[in-house]
Amino acid sequence: MTCREKTIRAKWLPNGNIRFFRDDDKKSGVGELCCTACCNPSATVIRGVVGCVIVDYEFD
Repeated sequence: MTCREKTIRAKWLPNGNIRFFRDDDKKSGVGELCCTACCNPSATVIRGVVGCVIVDYEFD
């Protein structure tokens, strides 16, 4: 694990998204880690290989 990986933290937001950030004074976002709840529009589009996609279903 690199030094940068050791300083990444996550916060679950009220809208269901998960925000990854660096544990520094600015709380800078980590762009390559993007977790958007399926009911929300995504503010970030990542090109390339997607490591994991989770689809949330509602069953009646």
